[in-house]
Amino acid sequence: MHRKRKSWLAILVPLLVITLLGGCVSTPSPSPPSGTSYPLPPGASGHIYIEFPETTKVIDKPHADLLSFAYPDAPLTFSESTPWLESLAPGDVIICGRTDQTPHGLLRKVAEVTSTNGLTTVHTEEVTLENSTKNSDIDIRGSDTATITLGEIDSSIKGVPFSLELGKVKIKYDYEFKLKIGWFNLKEFKLRLKITNVWKPGLTVGGEIDLTDRTIWESSYHEIGVIEAGPIPIVIEAKFLSKLTASLLADIALEQETDLFTSAGFEYKDGDWHFTKDWDISTKPMNIDTEAGAEIEFTLGPKISTKILGVAGPYFWAGGLLETDFDAETKCGDFYEGIKLTAGAEAKILSFSLGHVEFPPFEKKKELGEFCF
Repeated sequence: MHRKRKSWLAILVPLLVITLLGGCVSTPSPSPPSGTSYPLPPGASGHIYIEFPETTKVIDKPHADLLSFAYPDAPLTFSESTPWLESLAPGDVIICGRTDQTPHGLLRKVAEVTSTNGLTTVHTEEVTLENSTKNSDIDIRGSDTATITLGEIDSSIKGVPFSLELGKVKIKYDYEFKLKIGWFNLKEFKLRLKITNVWKPGLTVGGEIDLTDRTIWESSYHEIGVIEAGPIPIVIEAKFLSKLTASLLADIALEQETDLFTSAGFEYKDGDWHFTKDWDISTKPMNIDTEAGAEIEFTLGPKISTKILGVAGPYFWAGGLLETDFDAETKCGDFYEGIKLTAGAEAKILSFSLGHVEFPPFEKKKELGEFCF
């Protein structure tokens, strides 16, 4: 009997000690990612850790000031020689964040370094973030706003004059950016942009015309924001496009106030690209003036493009769509609103193996009902 009691005690006592001590043993905190911690962009949350190998050299401000304006694919010219420049060797990678000389950033591989008449010229070739970064763990999110003045555009289509009154476009964008590289291999990339733009366009066409999905106007690119992840800037640009499908028998003037929300997400994970989208459009009833019937589909919206270290990245065009079949005699018509969305990504800055990807075009519209004027 005593032997049984001792054997039970031999089992229970160690269990009791383990149970009591278990509550006192703290779980070790996860170690931070390897690499240098960089400050976040203003107003952003998250973290930025990047570890470059010894062969990747970051251009500091004194050397950026010596650099002539860096044109894509052109040799880099510095106004004088320095020990740092003399140390560059073929195969090294140079990276530079956003400066006056490198407004989109810079990432190039050194091919040759020459010095002539006090100038140092660095001849370069393409390289990727995957090849130039040992490890990275970037996960940031934030938001910003921009206002673009587009004004009035006067032109013609097939000899018929038209004008677009666009005024100012207010843009608000939210972003989420992730970049994970592990031992020179791209593990994950994610860029998600939520764009809200508000405008009140007016269109006047001065005569009879018949068009199908014709681009009648596009602006130049406007910079609307920058995501600075340490020395890796992502420049966000917008170019506005207007398309028109119309069957008109007489002059027409229309005006429409539009609030368009578009969310586009580009993600590379587990060896494959994924694209997510969401949208919403809010319009006020279209003001329309014409002496004859009109079938018209008017699309206007921004093409959002990104440049990562100066190289093209993900892009999408989100066009707010307005459509009506208007009867001039009754002054009534059925009205529709919707969106046209095209998207794709240039990915060679991330990895040479990714190339270019295009996602299927998307179009959706909903009926607003019948309106009379």
